[in-house]
Amino acid sequence: MTEPQQGFAIGVDLGTSNTVAVVRWPDGRTRPLLVDGAPIMPSGVFLDEHGRLHVGRDAARLAGLDPSRFEPNPKRRIDEPTVLLGDREIATVDLLAAILAAVARAAVEAVGFLPTAVLTYPAAWGTHRRDVLATAARRAGWPPVMLVPEPVAAARYFADVLRRPVPVGSALAVFDFGVGRSTSPWSATTTGGSRSSGPGVWKTSAGWTSTRRSSSTLGS
Repeated sequence: MTEPQQGFAIGVDLGTSNTVAVVRWPDGRTRPLLVDGAPIMPSGVFLDEHGRLHVGRDAARLAGLDPSRFEPNPKRRIDEPTVLLGDREIATVDLLAAILAAVARAAVEAVGFLPTAVLTYPAAWGTHRRDVLATAARRAGWPPVMLVPEPVAAARYFADVLRRPVPVGSALAVFDFGVGRSTSPWSATTTGGSRSSGPGVWKTSAGWTSTRRSSSTLGS
């Protein structure tokens, strides 16, 4: 990374219904990334008759022409290798890559290059799902990204950006009221150093762990 690029970073949350990203400048400022002029991009993907994938609001508008070519929630199809759009089977990883590519283009427009990136994922996701997300990022042209569980990212934002320090050994309860699933609570704990993590615990290099408590499906 060159000197002018140091200090920039971007966090991306590819959500079930919407995708958002926030850019951090070297001076610590953070700003939502605008994709097509808006800070929130619908996560839908549309396949046109020429085989091109459209995302976001363009995809939602084009869906009116042929709903069979539209997938509104690619993240829900993470366990399926392909999705039928119109008369073609499209790899699910390519649908996710199309969304991340749109974010990448917007990031380059905003800062001139692709910053160091963090992608969040549901903490219940296993290795396969995380691998699909990482592969999608590579196909979208991102350099190697860091994957962080969503509750850990939320806890880091609370502590670092909102400047609400959490004493070592204390915990935050993170509630996620999503479109298809409500997860509560997850505890994100400061470790203050190296410590072994038991089943259901995710460790990050920043000294946080996240432990699953319970979850319930609300439906779509």
